[in-house]
Order: sequence, then structure tokens, then C-alpha cells
Amino acid sequence: MFPSVVGKRLGIDVKSGKKDKAVGFGGKPASIYFHIIKLIIGGYKADICAGFSDLAPSPLLGHSGFFDQFEVRFNYQKREIFIDPFPEKK
Repeated sequence: MFPSVVGKRLGIDVKSGKKDKAVGFGGKPASIYFHIIKLIIGGYKADICAGFSDLAPSPLLGHSGFFDQFEVRFNYQKREIFIDPFPEKK
């Protein structure tokens, strides 16, 4: 999920996407609009279904479309993040 302003900056007509509802941490409901976008990380490309909402204060990557396509490893001591596509996605 991404803030609506990110979608607008990418040239997406956010409210033209498939609409759904979600409730944030504070219990405040908001509309989410879904669009298929191409996400490029480290030269790897993945088509994901991204949600855009005023509810999202910052990008939040989810299971569907990101973590199901990429292996993510954190090395906190070295302050490193490794992101690799799963073998069938390379």
C-alpha cells in the first residue's frame, strides 16, 4: 500500500482503480484504490497489485505482489537489506 500522493506523482488516476475499504491502526476507515504497477528493485521487475490510500502515511509492502515474489533478508548489525527474486522470477 502506498500513500495516494505517490500514485498521483506517478501519473496514476488513483480513484479510477478498484475500490475497497480498510481500517487503520487508529480505527479510522479509509478507501483504498488498487492498480497494477511495475515495481523495480535492484534491476528486478515485478508486476504487483498496489493499493493507494490516504490511510497510508508511508509505503507498506505486503505479502501479495512483493513478499511472494522476492526473498528479503535483513542484517541488522551491518545495516544491510538483501532483496532477491525467487528463482522462478529471475
